[in-house]
Amino acid sequence: MKYNLNDLHWQQFEIFSFQCLQRLVSTAIQFIDGGNDRGRDIIYEGVSLNFQPSWNGKWIFQMKHKTLSSNDQTKSINTLVSDLKDELFKVHVKEKIKFDNYILVTNLTVTSIFQDKAEIIFSDFCEAHCLKNKNFLIFGYRHFESCIDANNSLKWIFPNILSHPDFQLLISSISDSIIENRNQGWFNSISKYRKYFVYTKFYDEASSKLENYHAILLSGPPKGGKTFNAEMLVFNYVGEKAFKPIK
Repeated sequence: MKYNLNDLHWQQFEIFSFQCLQRLVSTAIQFIDGGNDRGRDIIYEGVSLNFQPSWNGKWIFQMKHKTLSSNDQTKSINTLVSDLKDELFKVHVKEKIKFDNYILVTNLTVTSIFQDKAEIIFSDFCEAHCLKNKNFLIFGYRHFESCIDANNSLKWIFPNILSHPDFQLLISSISDSIIENRNQGWFNSISKYRKYFVYTKFYDEASSKLENYHAILLSGPPKGGKTFNAEMLVFNYVGEKAFKPIK
C-alpha cells in the first residue's frame, strides 16, 4: 500500500480519520472525546456538498482500526463485519440514537466481498428494526489514499504514514532557501526520528495555539516529549507553511 495506516495506534488512527473527514465531509463534524461516545466516534448533521451530496440529516461515523499481520485481510474483515452488527445494536437499540447515515471507517481495503457482507448486515438490521431510507458506506483505505494525495498537510502532520522514498520526496519539495545550511543537519535529524512521532491531544492543542499566538511554552515532566513535539511543530511549519527554522 502507498501509505502505512496499518501501524498507526488505534487512538492515532481516530485522530487521523477525523482530520481526513474534516477535509472531505465538513469542518463542522464533531469528534466525540472520551469513553462515553455511545457508539459514535464522529458525528455530523446536515449536508456535505463534496461527500455524498445527496445525503442529509444525522451522520454517525464509527472508526475501526485492524492491524494486519499479513496481506490477507480475510480474518480482519470477518471480525469487522461482526463488530458492525454489535455497533448497530449499541447505537439504535441500547443507546436509542437516531441516525440517517452510518459510515464505517476502517484502514482496510474495501473488497467486493467485504462490501457485500457489510451491506447485508446493515440491510438486515434495518429491516429487523423497521428502519427506512438509511444510508450506509464503508470509508476504507482507498478513500484515505485519495484524501492524502490531495492534502500534503496530512503528510506533514502524520509523517510516519509515508514510506522512506515518499518521505524523501516530501523533504526535497522544500526549497533550499527555506532551510539554510546551518539548520539543514538539525532538520535532517528531526526527519530521522519522524517515524516515532505520535499525533496526540498535546500536539493538537499546541498546534492550535500557534494559530493564534506568536509564541507558546510547552510545559511538562522530564522525558515527556516536549522537545520532540516542539521539533515536530517546527517540521510541520517548515514543510506545510514554508516557515524558516532557526535553532
